[in-house]
Amino acid sequence: MNGMPRLALARLRTTRSALVLGAVAVGSAVYGAGDPDAAIDALPEAFREAVWLRDVEEFSYAEIARIVGVPIGTVMSRLFYARKKLQIMLKDV
Repeated sequence: MNGMPRLALARLRTTRSALVLGAVAVGSAVYGAGDPDAAIDALPEAFREAVWLRDVEEFSYAEIARIVGVPIGTVMSRLFYARKKLQIMLKDV
């Protein structure tokens, strides 16, 4: 993520989303073991925002819903799909 501090990236890599690092091609981009920030950048903005607020800033689902202005179920859905996309982009081929 552009401008994301390295400490925050390290923390995001070890959060409950349990990313499996490897290398996989998605579209025309290749994401590898050393480049999870590129995979995060590839997420839609709403997904990136949800992942950042939950896994880095450690806000609760209810807090994220208030911050973003969406129902709590939408927050849960965005996190689920964002984590699945990250797992696909970063898993071993």
